[in-house]
Amino acid sequence: MNSQFSASSQALGYLYQAIYALYLILNKTEDTEIRIEGLDDIDFQQNGAPAELLQLKHHTTHQASLNDSNTDLRKNIRIWNSHLPNQKKNTERNRL
Repeated sequence: MNSQFSASSQALGYLYQAIYALYLILNKTEDTEIRIEGLDDIDFQQNGAPAELLQLKHHTTHQASLNDSNTDLRKNIRIWNSHLPNQKKNTERNRL
């Protein structure tokens, strides 16, 4: 169904997250927990603490480009930055 109210592209994005998360968990240790739409699109936890947060983007209408003017990138950096004051900062471990 193609209409202005169609959610098919969003559904594809969620499906992409689930499939990619299942793919990634194959290379993790058995004690790793996985969540989809938890702290980020995909997050891996070990011993009850976040170990890895992943942000995914799936576009069907255009090819995405990663540059300084990319709105997806800017929005995600703003969201991540809003969470940093609440977390213990470990500059050796944290990567953007």
